[in-house]
Formats: sequence, structure tokens, C-alpha cells
Amino acid sequence: MAEPEDLLAQAIKLLAAAGSDLDYRVVIDRAYYAAYHAARQFEEQLPYRSQAVHQSSHEALFQRLERPDGHLDYGLKVISKDIAAQLRMLKPLR
Repeated sequence: MAEPEDLLAQAIKLLAAAGSDLDYRVVIDRAYYAAYHAARQFEEQLPYRSQAVHQSSHEALFQRLERPDGHLDYGLKVISKDIAAQLRMLKPLR
């Protein structure tokens, strides 16, 4: 699996050469997946993980990030919820 940094680097490289709507769609897709995989890594490294689950893997991650485990400290809860909100805004753009 590609690392988030690799996906973001690819998106930046593609952006430099983009010239059509299709090119920009590919850039957005790569950038979204960079953010998604970075968010997944963040969530997997939390000391306490939420048990919220939904059908698709993206939706499940969004819900776990939106509903962090109650044992997490306040700062991690805020970050988790913020990441979920940003991903929810990005997903429809891809």
C-alpha cells in the first residue's frame, strides 16, 4: 500500500502537469486518498479506538473519528473530530 506522503507527492506532481478537467480529477482523487490514509494511520495509532462502525470503510473511519473513545484526552478528541469533518468535506470532491 502506498504511504500518504507518496500519494500526496504524486498529486502535487500531477497537478504541475494538469491541463484538463480529467487531470484535475485525478489530482483531487490522489490528494483525497492521501488524506484518507493519513487519517486512517492517525486513528489506528490512538491509544483508545472508537467502536462506531458503518458499512463502507470510508464511512466507518469517518464515524470512528467523529465519535472518539471517551477515554481519549480532550486534545485527541478535538483532532479526531476535526479530521473527520475535513474528510467529509473532501470526499464528495474526489
